[in-house]
Amino acid sequence: MKPKLLMVICFFAAMAMIPLLCVNAGKPKRNGGSDKLSETDLCSVVCNYCRNDYCDSAIDAVSCIIRTNSKCGKRYNGKVNSDKELYYRVEKIFNSNSELLYQKSSVSSIPFAPCSNGSTIAEGKQSSVASPWDCFSSRYDPKNRCTGISLDGVDYLCKNGFSKEEAIKWYIPEAEIK
Repeated sequence: MKPKLLMVICFFAAMAMIPLLCVNAGKPKRNGGSDKLSETDLCSVVCNYCRNDYCDSAIDAVSCIIRTNSKCGKRYNGKVNSDKELYYRVEKIFNSNSELLYQKSSVSSIPFAPCSNGSTIAEGKQSSVASPWDCFSSRYDPKNRCTGISLDGVDYLCKNGFSKEEAIKWYIPEAEIK
C-alpha cells in the first residue's frame, strides 16, 4: 500500500512543477550571463515584428535591422511568437543571412516602427520620408507620430519589386548592407 501512496504523491508533486517549468521556458536564454540575446532569441524578436503576410525579402530586411540594432546595444524581449509557421519561416531566413546595416562605414542602430506614418530619424533629426503605402497598413493611424523605417512599408516595397537593400535605402539613403 505504501509504494502506491508514494507513487501518487510523486505524481502530484510532478504535476505541480509543470507550471513552473513552463514559465521558465518562455524566458529568453542569455549567452554566458550577458545582456545580449542569442541568435535564436533574436530570431524570435524578428518573428514578433513580422506579420504572416510579409514576403521573404521584407523578413530578411527586418532580420538585418534587428541584428544590427542588437549589435549596437538595443535590448529586445526574446519571447517566442506563438505562430509556429511564421516562426519557422523567419528562422530559415534569419539563419541564412547575417548581414548588418552600416552608415558612414560603421554599424549604426536604425529606428523602426511597424508603421512609421512617413517619418524617420536621420543623424539625430526627425525628417519626413515619403511612405504613402503606410496608409494601406492595418496599423496606420494618421494621429501617430512614429519614427523609423516602416516595416509595413518595407514589406510593401519588397512585394512591389524592390530588393531588401532598395527598400531600406528608401528610408535611410546612406545605409549600406554588408
